Amino acid sequence: MHTVNWDDLRIALRLAEDGRVSLTARTLGINERTVLRRVARLDAAMGMPVFEKHFGRVQPTAAGKLLVAKVADMDRAARAGLAAVEKTRDAPSGHVTL
Repeated sequence: MHTVNWDDLRIALRLAEDGRVSLTARTLGINERTVLRRVARLDAAMGMPVFEKHFGRVQPTAAGKLLVAKVADMDRAARAGLAAVEKTRDAPSGHVTL
């Protein structure tokens, strides 16, 4: 496996939720070709297809389902980390001398 780009994983997660390239592109504010190119790059990095077409929709392959589940965990952890840091922004800090 080669290095995987976080944006490619983020697009894969969204695509798995949406099931349609056009909806994913609109949701993320990118074009459909970019979604398809990123999925192809992810397939190449993984060495196997991550999505397949099925009756006009796109769905994760068995390997894609495993990947998307882990990416969803990573996304939740990243959001929780950002939220925790955000809470410290206005908190008092530093040394106090009396």
